[in-house]
Amino acid sequence: MNWGKGITIAIILFMGFIVSFVVRAFNRDSDLVSDTYYEEGLEYEDMVKAQNNYKLLGAEVEIQKLPEGIQITFPKTIIQPENGEIKFYRPQSKKYDRNFKLKLDQNNHQLLDYRNFIEGFYQVSISWEKADKSYLFEQDITF
Repeated sequence: MNWGKGITIAIILFMGFIVSFVVRAFNRDSDLVSDTYYEEGLEYEDMVKAQNNYKLLGAEVEIQKLPEGIQITFPKTIIQPENGEIKFYRPQSKKYDRNFKLKLDQNNHQLLDYRNFIEGFYQVSISWEKADKSYLFEQDITF
């Protein structure tokens, strides 16, 4: 084999790599983190306050993977929230994001069925309000 054939093969392989890279880039979803990204950015300071309020509670919210589903447990020291929301954010694609209303039972538990999810990585954020204060808990989970 001479130099001309080697260079031609190298160029063809390189062009094939570039074409396959471009095709994969165009076929990949490029969802934003949120459709209201700018508005949420303006509320960043409120989010930091809510996170600090949660840390001052001195108690941990627990997320457990059980055979029945995902169980969220609030410590007994946290009084029942007036209202709240549980958000499961899936970075891979926003079509797998899930939102639930926070509804704790008498034991401070909430069980979410696995049917609502697909296996993989989620970023969980639980926000709630009590006595005109807002709280925010965040954790990553994989199942």
